[in-house]
Amino acid sequence: MPFWKRQQPPGSLPDEDKWSVSETVHGGWPMLVRLNVSAKGYAGNKGLPIRLGIAVRLTAPDERGFPGSEESAQLNVLEDALFEAFKSAKSGRIVLIISTGGMREFVSYVRSFNDAEKAMALVRGTNRNHDVQHYIADDPKWELFREFA
Repeated sequence: MPFWKRQQPPGSLPDEDKWSVSETVHGGWPMLVRLNVSAKGYAGNKGLPIRLGIAVRLTAPDERGFPGSEESAQLNVLEDALFEAFKSAKSGRIVLIISTGGMREFVSYVRSFNDAEKAMALVRGTNRNHDVQHYIADDPKWELFREFA
């Protein structure tokens, strides 16, 4: 991709992203990684310098540490709300969704700390069934995303 694509404002990024799914092992647990492949073309976008990680502890993981169908449906509601919030506000992108060891983590890059806090307020309002933790960090080079990409 040409260099200029990485410098596009978040609102001008593609509306739809392409995703890949891979499985590996981490800490003795199977790990599923959904990677936003499209984000490779805009990783390091200067308009999205803040990483937001949202970790959700599963309430009833299976023997592999993954959610069952009922819990997956609950997590899908949370995921859809995040996607929609970022899309409508043009404030961020989900780039990784990692499931392992009884946890699911959504990794996003957002415009600002304020946008990250707004996303967390949405998650707390959407989620009534899970313990949710988060962190917000400066990551203008998208180092975590690049580790997985």
